[in-house]
Amino acid sequence: MNTRARKILFLCMVFVSGFLVHAHSQEVPGNVRPFVALGYEVAIEHYRNPVIANNRVVSYGELASRKIGKFTLGSGTIINEDGLILTNYHVYDFREQIEYNAPTNQLMRFVPASRDMLVYELSDNDPLKEPVLRYIATPLAFDAGLDVCILKITMDARTGKEVKKKDFPYIKLGNPFAIKLNSDLGILGYPAKGGKTLTITSGKFLGYTHGAEFALDGSIKTNAPIAGGNSGGSALFRKRLIGVPTRVSLKSRKGFDFGYIHPVTWAAGSLAIAKILYGEDIPRISKKWVTSDYNVDITRTHVFVGGKIYSAQSRTPVEGARVLVYRPDRTLDQVIDLDREIQYYSLVYILQKIFMQGSTAADIAALYDITTDEVQKILDVDLSAISISDDARKYAKGEFFYEFREANDKGFFIVAVPREQRFSLHVEKDGFRKLGKGFTSNDALYQDLGIVKIFQY
Repeated sequence: MNTRARKILFLCMVFVSGFLVHAHSQEVPGNVRPFVALGYEVAIEHYRNPVIANNRVVSYGELASRKIGKFTLGSGTIINEDGLILTNYHVYDFREQIEYNAPTNQLMRFVPASRDMLVYELSDNDPLKEPVLRYIATPLAFDAGLDVCILKITMDARTGKEVKKKDFPYIKLGNPFAIKLNSDLGILGYPAKGGKTLTITSGKFLGYTHGAEFALDGSIKTNAPIAGGNSGGSALFRKRLIGVPTRVSLKSRKGFDFGYIHPVTWAAGSLAIAKILYGEDIPRISKKWVTSDYNVDITRTHVFVGGKIYSAQSRTPVEGARVLVYRPDRTLDQVIDLDREIQYYSLVYILQKIFMQGSTAADIAALYDITTDEVQKILDVDLSAISISDDARKYAKGEFFYEFREANDKGFFIVAVPREQRFSLHVEKDGFRKLGKGFTSNDALYQDLGIVKIFQY
């Protein structure tokens, strides 16, 4: 090969390798239809002469007009071919918005007409165009504490007919705990600042939070631009969904601005509900992901155990049944006593700390809805003289776990139990005999106990 040919080959290799590097860092899949905007059909109410005091609405005033409109709130990602959508709970939990015009003393109020959400899709797969309203999605499960929500597309918004297709384009989930520091992340969503079209930003993976003021421990940190409306959207690493953009640090605080992303593994409990209660074919979350040292969520050590409480006679769900799960090497009464002991000493510690920070006994009484005398008794407790039992210490470390739930209107319950652990299931309900059964939790992320029958008197 002559010198000129070598130079040409070298330049071609540089071009190709440069293109491959660029393509590898590109975080936008070829099909952008899974990245959807979410909103509500809302009642828009116009009021005259409202009464406002201390920045609060005392009275809406005179209703001048009312009409139905549409209101976009945030973003979501389709995560399986059946039309499951992952978003933030706070996007779904929109209750009302009030806009007050002080000079004219008029008020506008926006209230959802239904708890089903509107789904806007990039139907022609063009991210430069505005998404169009295509579907209605029904909420299946959520976790308010972890700010995650699972919806399912159920209806065509244009025809009002049920959607039965099983071929939605979707994004696969990825491991949020296998990202190298300073790797590239892509953020996709519909922030209000970006208008109505899909906005794509990028930034670096900066680690996980611990003790951060603006985010839950274990959140993913990034310097990628995130704004209002990005909530519930997509954080991608190598074209896999690894998290949900959820929060940002306050611009008014000094220092670098961060965006915070909730790992997809935090949706495991909500996905377990979708699977056990509704029979959905949920996307896979690997046990290897959740057992990572970087995962601080309960999924690291626990399995979500779910089931349905039914009447043995009528074979119908029992709503409101009290379901308790505990380790069986102590009785239920003993475990409940341990729980009360730890809760009491925790309350003593918290109230004494609040008092030392300057709050009065009256302030604390109002905050906790107890009497001033009860507060004073707690403040008089000498924590240094308290002798905590060995069992209570073990309970505080989780060795004698104790969980309780009330079955919903479908008789369904779900609790978190340590993996591969023997446990007792106790069920009680007025008019029914108490039930006690023993089980062993599995080594997976969720476990379906099926139908548990209780007998009426």
